[in-house]
Amino acid sequence: MPKPTSRRRPPQVTSLVARRLHKTDRLLKIIRDLAVKQQNSAPQIFLSLRDAGRRFGVPTSVMAAIYTQLTKEGVLSSIRGSHTRLHGRGTARNLKVRALIGMPISISRFQALQDYRRCFLAIHGELHQRGFLTNTIFFKQPKGQPELVIAQLKKDKVDAVVWLLPDQADQDTALRLRDLGIQFVGVNIAPLSGIACRYQVQRQQAVRTIMRSWRKDPVIKSATIVRISSETPADEERLAKLRVLVESEKLKCEIATLREGRVSPFLKSLCTNKTGGVILPAAAAALLAWRAPEALTDVLRTCRIALIDGPMHLPFSERIPEAEVDLCTTEWSPVAKRIAEDLLTGEAFDDSEAIVFEARPYLRVLLSHYVERK
Repeated sequence: MPKPTSRRRPPQVTSLVARRLHKTDRLLKIIRDLAVKQQNSAPQIFLSLRDAGRRFGVPTSVMAAIYTQLTKEGVLSSIRGSHTRLHGRGTARNLKVRALIGMPISISRFQALQDYRRCFLAIHGELHQRGFLTNTIFFKQPKGQPELVIAQLKKDKVDAVVWLLPDQADQDTALRLRDLGIQFVGVNIAPLSGIACRYQVQRQQAVRTIMRSWRKDPVIKSATIVRISSETPADEERLAKLRVLVESEKLKCEIATLREGRVSPFLKSLCTNKTGGVILPAAAAALLAWRAPEALTDVLRTCRIALIDGPMHLPFSERIPEAEVDLCTTEWSPVAKRIAEDLLTGEAFDDSEAIVFEARPYLRVLLSHYVERK
């Protein structure tokens, strides 16, 4: 009798992207410093893009991004014949770095949340365009006070911190950073819980719009919020508030726990409930997408699904399922531009009022139109 075959779990994602972004930041600083040391009063030929890529052992695409940034700063320019020109000291007016901005980023959220990644990359790019240096600090979700993150920010001597979704921090964290001379700027993209932030992406109204659509659907009688067993306290608080919000729209609501090792039976139970909509917050959506992409496809095609934290990431699916979902998301470019401009003027450090961006609801849209391609 043949031995039963066990399904191989998808490989764990490493922090390759995290390391690549951190390496790019460091390499930008190295090349900028090299240019400054070589500068004199007259323009001169500098390392070509390809020569620099070979010298530092990085792909040409990475070096092209660095050279593009230095060109925007007025340090370099390209000339015909594959040469790069280093401007003289009097020409490079924008060479001075405005400030060093620390950006603490949760590895688990970066891997799992598409909106989290998009928001970070948009802010990262806008800061570079305006002459800020960024120092990205990738960390595992800390328990209690984020001591290691604070210690690293102090060691790196950053001028300010732009902390995306700082639900593992608290008001004391912001005060401690300011005592170290580091300004704190919080960006909360899921503010049903967590500390009050200067910049907030509100999703409540978008969720209400989706729930009202469900209430008008003759099939939908109730809603199930899916949680995972390793939720943080802030996530638990958020789910409790989410349940209250759903019930305020006259829908019965329960919170169901998705446990490791029981993914397939859990998904089958969802499919058998023909009158219940399913709300997938980011953590649950990520776990399902990584652990059981095929079974998740059946749920997407059988149930009415709400992705309240933006599109899910499906790294191991052979193809993106042609399924309709309801989702909440936003355009990240205006958010990033506002934050970067406010850092220039100093308004980003004014905590007297919150700057609110409203997420938009999208009803019965094809998931394939919103998911990042592999």
